[in-house]
Amino acid sequence: MLDSVRTLLASALGIAHARLELVGAELQQELSRLVALLVGSLAALFFAGLGVAFVAALAWRVQSRLGAGELVPVGRTFERGIALGQWVAGALMVIQLVRRVFRRR
Repeated sequence: MLDSVRTLLASALGIAHARLELVGAELQQELSRLVALLVGSLAALFFAGLGVAFVAALAWRVQSRLGAGELVPVGRTFERGIALGQWVAGALMVIQLVRRVFRRR
């Protein structure tokens, strides 16, 4: 009877030891997943901040160039486009007129 109790106790201790090893392995896996998640999150935040800084730098540059008169707002660009179109149309009319005049001679 004492041998069977010892065997049962040894089996119970063996099972407990195996379970503790499994728990330790699972905790190690969860810890590595957590570290990977934190590193990925930090990388995402870094690149998001880099993107925001890039857009802000582009906006600042455009704003400074608008203030310096190097860039023209969209409305004025449209007006200049119409003026350019009218100029081109006028130039084409002059060219046609010159061709007609020289054809008659």
